[in-house]
Amino acid sequence: MKTVVLIQKGDSSTHWTSLYLEGLKNGAKQSGYELESMECSSDLSGIDLSDEDIIIAIGSSYSWMSELCYNLHKNGTKAVLLGYSRENKIIAEGYSTADYTGGMKTLVEYSISNGKKKIALFGVNSDSPTDYIKQKVFLENQQLSASESDVFTFEGNSLELCDRFIKEIDNYDSIICVNDVIAFILYKRITAYDIRYAGNFFVSAFGDVTYRKNSLSPITVAGISCVNMGYNSLKIFKRLKSTGNISYITIKDSCVLDIRSSTGNKPYCPAPIKKPEIKTRAGNGGIFGDETINKIITSEKLLADCDSLDIDIIYELLKKTPTDIIAEKLYTSESTVKYRIKNMLKCVGLEKKSQLIEFILPYLK
Repeated sequence: MKTVVLIQKGDSSTHWTSLYLEGLKNGAKQSGYELESMECSSDLSGIDLSDEDIIIAIGSSYSWMSELCYNLHKNGTKAVLLGYSRENKIIAEGYSTADYTGGMKTLVEYSISNGKKKIALFGVNSDSPTDYIKQKVFLENQQLSASESDVFTFEGNSLELCDRFIKEIDNYDSIICVNDVIAFILYKRITAYDIRYAGNFFVSAFGDVTYRKNSLSPITVAGISCVNMGYNSLKIFKRLKSTGNISYITIKDSCVLDIRSSTGNKPYCPAPIKKPEIKTRAGNGGIFGDETINKIITSEKLLADCDSLDIDIIYELLKKTPTDIIAEKLYTSESTVKYRIKNMLKCVGLEKKSQLIEFILPYLK
């Protein structure tokens, strides 16, 4: 089976596209698929897709991808988008991305847990789909009192952007960069100016784990894997090919914190997870003083917070299915399964999968 990959013009030479394609090739080899990639304009001029009902798209520009998907759907072709999510508000049938929301929350919590109170966001590209999510989560984080003035937007010149931030550096004790490239440039600029650094001022970013395996980069990052995202996009492609009644599929690969010297190698000490407390009324406490009712309320909260993937994971846990098999059955990554289980445990204040199964079982039978 042939899989067509459409790439935004000029993006084929970028390192993230090469990593996406590496993951796609790995998946295609395993599945016996033939991969055909090509650059194209968003209006699809010169591209014949008459034999393709689904394609995979790679593009760093939100405006390019938005127009591309409009033209694909006008021609009756479904799309799986790499690096985009439903939050970007581009209609597609598949999204393979990283958990940028969780990654941003982790970077913020990491800084705060080490006493940093004034945090800036650096290098935002207004046409980037991933930067849109990072900025949105940063500004909405309730642990911060951040505003638009704390967001330093890239306007075409990285050195000028660095110098603009350095003029205001005394207003901050930590900065989160949208990628490790711009973070490295800022890091070098700060140390060149011999500004109070040496781990007292935190610089962190998002960065790809593939390049960091053999790298001496000093930047602390929330690590993403473009290779995994490429591989996951083919999983989505296969599922859409085999099942016609799916509205859309999203696979989010979790971000993993990799601590290095740009944050002084300080450890991540997140606040301990506390079991949710149910406040009772004065006197007899009303219905909230009843243990059975409290368990039902907590289970309802858990189920209300779950999406369809979480529910599928719960049912597989009830069958005592191993996490690697769950990932395979649900067309997602094992790290995503483990991450979601961890969030469920956090929601109900438990520590082990076996406890979660015992807790939720009575309410699903």
